Amino acid sequence: MQLIPNKVKFENWTTVSGDHIEVAANVRADLQNKGHVLEPLFSGGVVSQFIKVEKTKYGNQDELVAVSDPRKGGVPAGY
Repeated sequence: MQLIPNKVKFENWTTVSGDHIEVAANVRADLQNKGHVLEPLFSGGVVSQFIKVEKTKYGNQDELVAVSDPRKGGVPAGY
């Protein structure tokens, strides 16, 4: 999202593994009601890599979970 121009770019797509990722209709409606202009993207970059800290069930030690962008198969291109 950016301020000027006031546009929210979003993607709705199906990954190579068949998972469908979509911005919910109620979220899009809420953004439009707040004055945002929505702009769908039909393709985007595939460079996202994430690391998430999750609480473990056992003990008080956290676990790091790595996730790669599913648009390129969900695996890193290098390391």
